[in-house]
Amino acid sequence: MTISEIQSTYPNAVWFDSAHTGTESGTFSEPYNTFTEAHTNVSDGGVIAVKSGTHTDNLCSITKNITVVGTGHDAILNKTATGVQPWNPSTGITFKDLAIVENGSFSHSFRLHAGDIVFESCKFSNTNVALHGFIGGYNNGTANLNCNECIFDLKTTNDGSYPEQGAVLYAYVYGYFANTTFTSCSINLNGGTATSFLGYGKNSTDTHTAKNCIFKGFTGSETLHSTTAGTVVDTHNCYGNTGHSGGTNNIFADPLFVDSANGDFRLRPSSPCINAGTAS
Repeated sequence: MTISEIQSTYPNAVWFDSAHTGTESGTFSEPYNTFTEAHTNVSDGGVIAVKSGTHTDNLCSITKNITVVGTGHDAILNKTATGVQPWNPSTGITFKDLAIVENGSFSHSFRLHAGDIVFESCKFSNTNVALHGFIGGYNNGTANLNCNECIFDLKTTNDGSYPEQGAVLYAYVYGYFANTTFTSCSINLNGGTATSFLGYGKNSTDTHTAKNCIFKGFTGSETLHSTTAGTVVDTHNCYGNTGHSGGTNNIFADPLFVDSANGDFRLRPSSPCINAGTAS
């Protein structure tokens, strides 16, 4: 979103800019310079707006039902400190139109504890090969996860013991997910050796959906993994350079990104993915 779009859509947003010096009141011209301050001062149900730039911040546990919106992928939340706990949302939250970079030593950047979590038009990446998935479920199967039009450009591996340690999602022991939905996402593994891309939870009544997504860079056979009889909907996806097969109306060919090695996930004009999705 542009600044004017954020100001129009969310006129009472609390602004965050780690580069700001001087008076802090949470307005656009006087933003808080730590995410913790912005979180402390935003109302439950409110909005934190992130200005463009790379914001290196140890972040904080999120305990309010809020929306965090950026000005696009140039609004970068960059967690770099070694040993710093990941974000721990314990209530419903939406992240929209920003980039999230994990450079620390923890196995996943998000630990979902409760509530419904939504990511819209976000880009996720990490610079170090992480153990287990970028998003971890720690909620006994109560958190619903919805990712729409997101990019995951990840370096992820695991110890080979549990397929549910996916490159994107990690669900094991008490770390389960409820329903998960990935729609129109690009998921690229550019380092590491994860057993699966999406490792789902263990509730047999849940539904885990991947639709209109593109997967690339993974050579294992379990691109999508669920450990129980829960329903996996695998439809209208493209699997390039993966060992996955099955699903319905899927494409098994190189998606022809412009330059995925350097983070450009636009499709070339000759891509088999163009007009191959479904609106339903």
